[in-house]
Amino acid sequence: MIIERDTYNNLERFFETRCPIKVTLQINGAATYDYCCFGLDANEKIADERYVIFYNQPSSPANEIVGANVVGGMEFTINLDDLPQTIQKLVFTASVDGAGNMREISSHKISIGDKISAAFDGSDFKRKKSIISAEIYRADGWQFNIAVDDFGGTLDGADNSEGTTKSFGRTVAKGALKAAKIVGNTAMEIGKVMAKSHNRYALRGDVTGALTAATFGIAVSLVGKGVKETADHVDKLLDKN
Repeated sequence: MIIERDTYNNLERFFETRCPIKVTLQINGAATYDYCCFGLDANEKIADERYVIFYNQPSSPANEIVGANVVGGMEFTINLDDLPQTIQKLVFTASVDGAGNMREISSHKISIGDKISAAFDGSDFKRKKSIISAEIYRADGWQFNIAVDDFGGTLDGADNSEGTTKSFGRTVAKGALKAAKIVGNTAMEIGKVMAKSHNRYALRGDVTGALTAATFGIAVSLVGKGVKETADHVDKLLDKN
C-alpha cells in the first residue's frame, strides 16, 4: 500500500503487533545521512536514553528495537508489544551528516514491513538538515503516521525540538566518553607493563634500555590516567546539565 504524506492509520489493520515489524528509511543523495528512532513518553520527551536507537547505540535494553544498516539507509526491527509502557511513541528521523540539506536529496523511501511504503524527493522538504519520517504511537492500539516533517533544526542543536535533540546529543556524548574511558584504562595498563619491563633490561646490564622502558611506560600510564580523568569530569558535567 502506497501512503501519502501525513497519513494516519491503525497499524493493526496491516500487522500483528505481537510480531516483529520492520521500519526502513532510505535516502538517495550526495551527502551522508544518519537515521534514528526516538522512544518518547506521553509528554513527547525522551523516556529513557537507552531507547534512542542509532548507529552508535543499535539496540534497546531488551532488543525491543534493533537498528541495522541496509543499502542506502537503516532498518529498525521493532517488537511493539514488548516495549515498556513508558514508551508511548516512536519517532523515526533522518538527518544530513555534514554539508547539505534535505531539499538536495534525490529520493527518500519509507517502508513499514512489506505492506506500507511512501516515497518523496527533495522538493517535499525545506532546506533543513533533519526531518521526521514516520511515527508509531499508542492510541487505542498502535497507530502510524507517515509524517515527513521538518525536525526543527539539526541533531546537534534544536529549534522547537530542544528536549529531543539535546537528549540525542547527550547519548552520543556518553558513548564517546565511554570509549575514552576504555582507551584511558587500557593505556594505563599498558604503561604499567612497560614500566615494569625495565627489570629485564637492568638484569642484562642495559641501563639505557631500563631507563627508557621505565620512563616511557610511566609517560603512557600518565597520559591514560589523564584521558580517563578528563572523561570522568566531562561525564559528571553532562549529568548535571
